[in-house]
Amino acid sequence: MAFEDQSVGEEAGYLSDAIAEGIIADLSRFPELFVIARNSSFSFRGSPTKVSEISESLGVRYLLEGSQQKSGDRLRVRIQLVDAVEGDNLWSQVYNSDLGDVFAVQDDIVRKVVSTVAQKVINSEGQEAIQSDETKLTALLLNLKARQHLFDFTPEGNEKARQANLAAVEADPTQPFGYVGLTFVHINKYRWGWTDREPVAELNAARDYARKAVELAPDYYDSHSAMAYLHIQEGQMDKAVARYQQALELNPNDTNAMASLAEALTYGGQPEEAEDLMLRVIRLDPLHQDWIKWNLAWVQWHTRNCDDALNTMNAMSDIPPMAYRVLAIIQVCRGAEKEANAAVEQLLAFDPEYSLDDVLHNYEGKYSNKTDIERVLSDLRQAGLPD
Repeated sequence: MAFEDQSVGEEAGYLSDAIAEGIIADLSRFPELFVIARNSSFSFRGSPTKVSEISESLGVRYLLEGSQQKSGDRLRVRIQLVDAVEGDNLWSQVYNSDLGDVFAVQDDIVRKVVSTVAQKVINSEGQEAIQSDETKLTALLLNLKARQHLFDFTPEGNEKARQANLAAVEADPTQPFGYVGLTFVHINKYRWGWTDREPVAELNAARDYARKAVELAPDYYDSHSAMAYLHIQEGQMDKAVARYQQALELNPNDTNAMASLAEALTYGGQPEEAEDLMLRVIRLDPLHQDWIKWNLAWVQWHTRNCDDALNTMNAMSDIPPMAYRVLAIIQVCRGAEKEANAAVEQLLAFDPEYSLDDVLHNYEGKYSNKTDIERVLSDLRQAGLPD
């Protein structure tokens, strides 16, 4: 929606509609979102219309509305995301900025809002899709449903994600969404051993799905993210970084691609750059999902920033079973051997057969510095993980 200008006197009209227009433009980079053009959404400016009426008139569920106020060299922008169907306020934020480079201030606010709002809406739709009648779900909604299961980071969740993504492909095989999702499903099978087949068969399946996604939608940012994640598993970090950069050129506000790029940088021997990037992700999307914290903690272990890494892990709402592997090496880094042993016990309670051989398979060919994988194995051995 057009933002209300609460400035007074000569300050009125400052930045005009620039921030709202920037948000519209950048949200449109997410093909998962249907974003109304400014000519339609701004037509409600100044008219006291109920959100339910705006929703019905525009054919949308979510409204992003706000206000801006300039006073001297200070700018305050208030923004809220509203579910117009349920009448709920899903998110709100106030941004206070000193006006130096006005365009830099505007871009910063736009990027923070877009990164947070896009992921919030996408995740909300995915959670609702889980409870919905599957026959009424589109290929996109089936993929969003699959993403929620994928975030469980369990074999059961991975299988549910596989089924939902297969349904997405069946619903519309011309769309990339299901193929992107299946790439990640089979990579999980390859990485974590959640398969009865040879691991290479899962990697080959992931490669086929990633290629299909790029072939169908070369301009879809997530097609390239899927291919980039495949390159990580293949140990081709230069290719992975290039693909993630391509994804971010298509959608600079995709914090998931930024976080995964940080993983590739870490394997490539650039953990400090990766940590800076992960902290940027956190700033851009403060409502990020737990796997972002898992990734940041893992990167912080590589920079030996282990107290912060522990705080990052403890901030997770629920630590996935495989993440206890990272918690264990963090505790070893901190000299807390008892806590490290407890983390490995949690990991083995989930998978009693898990061993250092599985860890080696998971990381094989990825690290550019041999000392990094040696440190991982040494810390996990010290924490009690069997050979």
